[in-house]
Amino acid sequence: MTRVFFYSEYPNGCHYYRAEVIKRFLTDDFEVSTNVDFENNRVKNDSETLNNLFNSDIVVFIRPTKRSSLSLLSILKLTGKKIIYSTDDMLMHLDSENPFYGQIDKDNVMEAFASQSDAVLVTTDYIYDELKKINKNIYLIPNYLDFDEYARLNRPLNKGKKLKLGIVGSVQTSENINHFIQILKTIHDEFRNTELVFFGSEDPLMVQRLKKTFIDRVIFVENVPMSGYSNKLASLRLDLSLIPRKDNLFNRGKSNCKYLEMSALGIPVVAQGFPTGDSPYQKDITDGVNGFIALNDKDWLKKISKLIVEKKTREEIGQNARKYVQENFDIQKHLSEWGNMFAEVISEKQKEVDMEITKNNLKLGYISMEEERGDLGEQIFALEGKNNIFAKRAKGQHLTRKLLGQVIQQEYNGAEKTLFYIKKYPVTLKARVLIIMFRVFPRLARIVFRLLVYIGLAYPVYEKK
Repeated sequence: MTRVFFYSEYPNGCHYYRAEVIKRFLTDDFEVSTNVDFENNRVKNDSETLNNLFNSDIVVFIRPTKRSSLSLLSILKLTGKKIIYSTDDMLMHLDSENPFYGQIDKDNVMEAFASQSDAVLVTTDYIYDELKKINKNIYLIPNYLDFDEYARLNRPLNKGKKLKLGIVGSVQTSENINHFIQILKTIHDEFRNTELVFFGSEDPLMVQRLKKTFIDRVIFVENVPMSGYSNKLASLRLDLSLIPRKDNLFNRGKSNCKYLEMSALGIPVVAQGFPTGDSPYQKDITDGVNGFIALNDKDWLKKISKLIVEKKTREEIGQNARKYVQENFDIQKHLSEWGNMFAEVISEKQKEVDMEITKNNLKLGYISMEEERGDLGEQIFALEGKNNIFAKRAKGQHLTRKLLGQVIQQEYNGAEKTLFYIKKYPVTLKARVLIIMFRVFPRLARIVFRLLVYIGLAYPVYEKK
């Protein structure tokens, strides 16, 4: 059974689409784990999570942005893991009007991950074409949702006197809303039986501007953890949803998540189209059938007005969209795409490396340790006369739960020996350099690794007195 570990920096929407829904259903031939406690909206760093990470065959990094994640990638590659870099955004192309411009990927983490990973996994044609220039071993699997999750919600209908027009999530950034405000203002002034609902804005400056522009008949709903997102979205009782996007490089790489979410709830959508026909929504929306595409201001005003006035059209569009998403974007119908991708990646797994170390007059002995399941073996190398352990397992497999559960993340008080922190190390030049470092400069070595522990790149392993 292939063991897959999804590593995310945050329990956000990207984790939901690229890890959580996969974990729920990809059970045949795969053992899937993650560092995210999705239901409780937290990232886990406990010993069991670390055990699963270092015992995995494949590690999938979900849209990483931190330098520390890049350092972890380097460590995992040294331990023989197959690394997949998964992203659904072109962070290198953030627009200057985006509130995260200059904050995310300022160190070119995306490019580094794309070049150093064994495989790259993307969601759209545009990202595929861009990242293939960096790494030719690339796969395209669109975002799919757990349709049953949305079907169970039974969205309550809006029985109030005012129609609710929703704008949700990342489309509320300055780059997308600056021009669109005038369209909203026209609709807001012309149709007094409407109110605007802004859900989940993360741009405080834009929220202030919207509040000043739409003094009345406007509602702002704070973001919620992704585990409660679908339920919250259903509770808003939206009559229609608007998805404006500025035509820029970043938005050309966006996926169709907002359309999927609205459609799964039967909410009709008017979404942005680009003159070149390749906006995130034009591939899925047949204009006037399962949604509307707006190419310009005239289109936006005409199609929003049509949905406001024609209740029957709202219902038909919503029903058609829901059927389309159920047929084409339910994760349970596309698990084979993920399974086949993992199978291809693991088939390229590195061959067993030579486990003999003879250079530099280093005398190493080893002991064998079998995992409780009995299907994996360990080769634990112990340096003679020193208090350090170096671990190596054949064919890129890693230390067992039994060993890690005993030694990871215990307190330093009463420790007699501080042992080498990496759970398994291939016999390479770098490994030999580290061995020499512990032999010749033991104090310096311990300072270095305690620093790595402090910044989260190392996990202390030691024995009690």
